[in-house]
Amino acid sequence: MYRNPPAFSFPKLIRLCAATLVLSLAASRPAAAFGTDFGGSDFKLRWDNTLRGNLGVRTTAPDDKLGANPAFTAGEYSFKQWNIVTSRLDLLSELDLAYSELVGARGSFAGWYDYVYQNHTVQIAPSLAAMNIPSSYGPAGSEFSSYTRKRYRGPSGELLDAFGWIHFDAGPVPITIKAGRHSIYWGETLLLGGAIHGVAYSQVPLDLIKGFATPGTEVKELYRPLTQVSANAQLTPSLSLSAQYLLQWQSYLYPEGGTFVGPADFAFNGPLGQFAQIGGAPFFLKNGGSNDPRQVHDWGVALRYHVDFLDTTVGTYYRHYADKLAAVLLVPNPGGQGPLSPTLNSPLQYQQFYAQGVDLFGLSLAKQILGVSTALEGAYRHHTPLASQPLGLTVPPAAPLAPLLFPHGLPQVIGNSYQARGETVHVVANAIGQISPTAIWSTASWNLEATYNHLFSVDSNPDMFFGMGYGVCRTDPTLVNAGLAKNKNDGCATRDSAGVAASFTPTWYQVFSGVNLLLPLTGSWTYWGTLRLDLKYIGFYGQTIDNGKMVTSSNGLLSLLKNRESVVLTAKVTF
Repeated sequence: MYRNPPAFSFPKLIRLCAATLVLSLAASRPAAAFGTDFGGSDFKLRWDNTLRGNLGVRTTAPDDKLGANPAFTAGEYSFKQWNIVTSRLDLLSELDLAYSELVGARGSFAGWYDYVYQNHTVQIAPSLAAMNIPSSYGPAGSEFSSYTRKRYRGPSGELLDAFGWIHFDAGPVPITIKAGRHSIYWGETLLLGGAIHGVAYSQVPLDLIKGFATPGTEVKELYRPLTQVSANAQLTPSLSLSAQYLLQWQSYLYPEGGTFVGPADFAFNGPLGQFAQIGGAPFFLKNGGSNDPRQVHDWGVALRYHVDFLDTTVGTYYRHYADKLAAVLLVPNPGGQGPLSPTLNSPLQYQQFYAQGVDLFGLSLAKQILGVSTALEGAYRHHTPLASQPLGLTVPPAAPLAPLLFPHGLPQVIGNSYQARGETVHVVANAIGQISPTAIWSTASWNLEATYNHLFSVDSNPDMFFGMGYGVCRTDPTLVNAGLAKNKNDGCATRDSAGVAASFTPTWYQVFSGVNLLLPLTGSWTYWGTLRLDLKYIGFYGQTIDNGKMVTSSNGLLSLLKNRESVVLTAKVTF
């Protein structure tokens, strides 16, 4: 039986807030992390724990037009207005060991549980449920898959860092080597937009579940470690050389369909599939999983030099990598069987494709200007995968459509993916500053990050590029008459794109004994005391297109979240 998610009420909200704060305060009794040098010996141990409670409430009602589309309905209707959308408790435990600053090891563990998803079932628009149209997890009222339950409900956990390190001198050159699961992130980017366009793109998988749920989250909080060997050599006091060789590949961690910040119901690893109609016949697109790169060994080198007389740090980078951000494409499903057969068969399936064999050349500059930390990055990507239409066809659904959809011939698998490949340049500029104490706040910090990218050329599989002048984004009259033509309002990429993100955080010290209060304000557009409290109003912006009854197209995934605004209270302690 379906249980509605808990509705908002002041008594219930107060009780949940109190419970979160009590847990946090109880855990915060030790004023500092556990650390010891074992009576002055060269062996040192440090153990840090961070406990974070999140309580979020949806402030907008479901959008009827968005929810009327079977591809977006579960995410839009699974939580009503004033429902609590998260009551999550997270634990991050970090252990560091070192001997005489010569050798050491580090391990970290993350655990979580969210009560909101304890008895949650997947709901869709009443009009779709009345027609027996299934959700992406099966009939309306179905439970989430085991993957989605693990990631969102818990209780669950995972090992993050698990590596050893050694430090030694090779003549006059100090060298540090790390081996095991750890994160390496080069460059100067700050926020999620910079992570997508900077020199460290796909260098480490990112936790986009957290990134979507909490806009403004710093990049370092989104890292997911990989097994690798890395080294850093301080060649001179001003010049350092870094290198890495990865032995493991993982994709980004995505917001799952049907959850509060899941933009599309069919994505990514949790759903069983997606209801669809082509030519009037209903069927169920089967989720065919992920087509991961095989025998991938990403590597890269970086050289950084501090120019003393300019007080500027210059970095140069080269990386060879496999993409960690998916293109979700439709391919044949031999036999036509799916999770809802024989009621609804599955002549097509969709898979996640990750392109490999990408080369990146990068440059960065970092400098303090009038007390403000500024940085600039530029990256050139060779043979990079280009944007594909979500659920883009790799084969025509009917033979007569082949020359219309693929005038250059059927797309070929190149470097593990059907995606178009090309040459692009990306620029990131950012700044971080501090505002002196005033009568309004004890202090305030801010950051600003702008991004820009330009497409130079499309070199292969041009019909798969979801960009203006290519594929279904052409103005071909036959394509228009067939109802297949798209434009930039449907999300077709333009040759140039720019974006900006900003964050402003006033802070009040010692509001209560041992308690600092912070009020982060963040926004983005595309064209430590004992206890920390964050109160955020989270919203998204984007354009959608509808036919008067339902949304038929969107300009990017974020536009599908524009109606899912929420207020989130976070309490965090470290001990």
